[in-house]
Amino acid sequence: MKNIFQIKISLDNAKPSIYRTILVEPDTTFIDFHHIIQISMGWDSYHMYQFETGDYTIAEPDEFIDIESIDPASLTINEVLKKSGDRIKYEYDFGDGWMHTIQLEKTIPFQLNKKYPTCIRGKRSCPPEDCGGIWGYENLKEVIKDKKHPEYKDTIEWVGIDFDPDYFDLEYVNEVLEELDLYLDDFKDSNELDDDDPETSEEAFQNQLFEVVNEQMDSNNPPETAATFKRLLNADFSHLEAKMLVAQCVSFEMVSVVTEKKPFNLKRFIKNLNKLPNVNFDV
Repeated sequence: MKNIFQIKISLDNAKPSIYRTILVEPDTTFIDFHHIIQISMGWDSYHMYQFETGDYTIAEPDEFIDIESIDPASLTINEVLKKSGDRIKYEYDFGDGWMHTIQLEKTIPFQLNKKYPTCIRGKRSCPPEDCGGIWGYENLKEVIKDKKHPEYKDTIEWVGIDFDPDYFDLEYVNEVLEELDLYLDDFKDSNELDDDDPETSEEAFQNQLFEVVNEQMDSNNPPETAATFKRLLNADFSHLEAKMLVAQCVSFEMVSVVTEKKPFNLKRFIKNLNKLPNVNFDV
């Protein structure tokens, strides 16, 4: 009889704890398991990842990182997690270093009336992307609790007034997991884009950036785009230089939109705009 793995995903060093408990089929590949973790935790798949078993690393090949690793598409989780209590590590975003402990709690009987994977419990919100790792997140939580803190306004504008560290929406997570096949198909399709195709060339991508910048300035949405552009002109940047700087901010979001089919992250975009021209961009 087919069994199902009950697995707990815990974010290391989070106090109070941030975790998800999921039910997943044992023959799930590690590349699909990565996406299940991302959805369950609430990450956005912006960054690289790897699994550490203690004996070897499971990670997608990357020309810029010289490590020996096993392709996550070639290995299933039941080839690594074999008995209750077995643990491995999952790291997401090598810059922020979000380390998770993955533990096989137990195996349970497969039920025909249930859809897998599914999340059965969890606690607390996933930290925002790019907030500086677990210690940066601890600082962020302290800032948003104190309206008199000098960083409160900027932090709230970035993270959103509705962000609640204690909130977890189990129903929403499972709605996304129910569409996992479509999610994986979209992700795989985006990775199969031909780099030699003129539609995905660097020149075409640059044109898309300028189109977005022009549309935003014409529509005044968000208004920060036009305001930043004018501020750069007043700071003696040329028309082209100013547009290139704004386009660099757009590019951070367009990479996700074009290659990963992610929604445009307006909050992060505005935050980067507000940093100009203090960020060192090549123009």
